[in-house]
Amino acid sequence: MQELKSKFMKSSVRGPRRTKDNPFTKDSSHEQPTKSGHTWTCPSSGEYGLIGYTIQQWIQTHAESTLKIQENHWAEITVAPGHCENYLRDGLITFVYQGVLYAYFANWSEDFHRVFSDNSDAPAIDAIKHSIRWENPYRRQHLQIMACNQRSGLEMEPRKAPDTAFESVIIDDGIRQELRDNTVFHLQEIPGDNGIILHGPPGTGKSLSCQAIIKETIEAGYSTCYVVGRIDFDFLDRMLERYLAPCLVILEDIDTYAQDRQSNPHAYFSDFLQFMSGLSEREEKIVVIATTNHIDYLDDAIARRPVRFNRRFHIDLPDEIQLQALLQHYFGANSTLPDDAVRLCRKAKFTGSHIAEIRRTSEIFAIKQKQTPIQCFQQAFDIVSTQFANASEAHCVGFAS
Repeated sequence: MQELKSKFMKSSVRGPRRTKDNPFTKDSSHEQPTKSGHTWTCPSSGEYGLIGYTIQQWIQTHAESTLKIQENHWAEITVAPGHCENYLRDGLITFVYQGVLYAYFANWSEDFHRVFSDNSDAPAIDAIKHSIRWENPYRRQHLQIMACNQRSGLEMEPRKAPDTAFESVIIDDGIRQELRDNTVFHLQEIPGDNGIILHGPPGTGKSLSCQAIIKETIEAGYSTCYVVGRIDFDFLDRMLERYLAPCLVILEDIDTYAQDRQSNPHAYFSDFLQFMSGLSEREEKIVVIATTNHIDYLDDAIARRPVRFNRRFHIDLPDEIQLQALLQHYFGANSTLPDDAVRLCRKAKFTGSHIAEIRRTSEIFAIKQKQTPIQCFQQAFDIVSTQFANASEAHCVGFAS
């Protein structure tokens, strides 16, 4: 066994080392096959953990026998919301599969995993590669993706999928159907990739619409990703294509980095543009949903040409019918609200988020004054009107008796 370990260590292919300016090179191979082995180089800690955990789960499930030769270091990986499991971050395991002896080496310091055998017919290699691509723990989950604090690259953290149903999102019925058609239905039935932009005033339902789409996408068996903060879009492209696609990606408030280049030139936008331009070149489908409160700030290459984003949906302020539905949603379908409630909410340019705050404020008054939230509606309306500038016209107007 020591001879096998020594032979394996000598034959291990080391992954490309990262530098500050070049965390990984695009022309270097992520996967380095040999006649009887395979090396996965991992430029990010998130990717390293994902590959290591998946390989070890495959060995545990499929190997006929295993023996840990070295256990240098164990680490935790989050495999489901609130659930972590250990994996061998650095060490050596031997295992037998279909009568063939293999060695698996996890090398944290050199950023690679390697599976190796002396046998030229090594059926475990293709099976493990398939498992990493299609059976890794982040498949069919909702993920938060953010910049990595420890190393280059990205971190992926499973999050609880939203439970917002599309029917509870009060927007135009035609837009609701188009959103379904261009996201979940597209992933299921239409070849190629797609991108859509949701734009309009804050609080009108853009984020809730995204939550409803995420819920239906997960239920349809796909992965979804919510991108947090500024990230390396090269790494995002890499992670999506290798481990998650076909999938849905949510990019909120893209006006923070996709503004018009003439007035706000910066290098970060070019990375984003290259990421979106690659949509038509990927093997597996990706649907991108971007949101913005200020579509006029966006560069024309994003907001006013197809391929990168094929649809733009304006989620506007609610009309009177939608306001009535919002009031019933937050106060109950059978609630007897003041006669002027809808008209004054419309005049105040209130959105669903304003009405949600009216409900919350009315509950505070109701508990303190031992009344019902409906009885405290006017007080709550006046408070919310005071707090928000677009409601100044309605402040202290009062309701008809």
